[in-house]
Amino acid sequence: MVHIDPRAISLLTTLLLSTIGRSPTASLYDVAKRMGLSIATVYRRSLELAEQGLIARLGKGAYMVTPRGAFYLAMLGVEGRAPAPVLAAAVKKLKSDWDLAEFEDEEVEAYIRLLMAGLRRLGRTPLDFCAGEFGRTVQVLLPERFARRNVIRAIAQHLSVPVEEVMKAERIIAKAMLEFLPSVKLPDGCKTAVFLQGEQDIDVVVAASYCKIQGYRLGLDCALGRLAISKYFTKMKN
Repeated sequence: MVHIDPRAISLLTTLLLSTIGRSPTASLYDVAKRMGLSIATVYRRSLELAEQGLIARLGKGAYMVTPRGAFYLAMLGVEGRAPAPVLAAAVKKLKSDWDLAEFEDEEVEAYIRLLMAGLRRLGRTPLDFCAGEFGRTVQVLLPERFARRNVIRAIAQHLSVPVEEVMKAERIIAKAMLEFLPSVKLPDGCKTAVFLQGEQDIDVVVAASYCKIQGYRLGLDCALGRLAISKYFTKMKN
């Protein structure tokens, strides 16, 4: 994992903690005052963070931590490199940016750990990770093909993590898939995300689903739902 200058991390952390539960932005003057540094020093470090996409300037003197910045601090937190209050603040920011208010903090932390595993597998760093669009984040978790029909096991095998780790983040993974993958709405109102693989004989894998009774799930644990999906794509082929 690529790390940035500890002094820049301190500024990023201070900016985050200055905005959580308050205004979404903070001035560099206020941050400099909190850190006991000159405004010139804080400004130079803010340029470095802005170049890396970790903070953004929204107006004259108004700065905010971006989703990438919050994700970076959250990664440090789950690695034990940042204190618990910083992890909690980063998770709160991501829940807001990613529209995950209905999910528990522990689920978000589990999802972050899986994203870290996915980035490591791809040899990528958090500084080139597109955290701004929640649905797109799930790309680093997905195998090229789902050789297994059990989506949870397929992802766990792909990332080389225990199945239990995927289960902890199941609902959030499902929500991300429903935003990112092609989706089909079933007659009963349930929504499914489908993974299409193959070129000539298209294989349809129901990757995720959402219904009012079961909520977000990986796969589709409903025989009638699978039958409806099969009929839908058979009709499309014909």
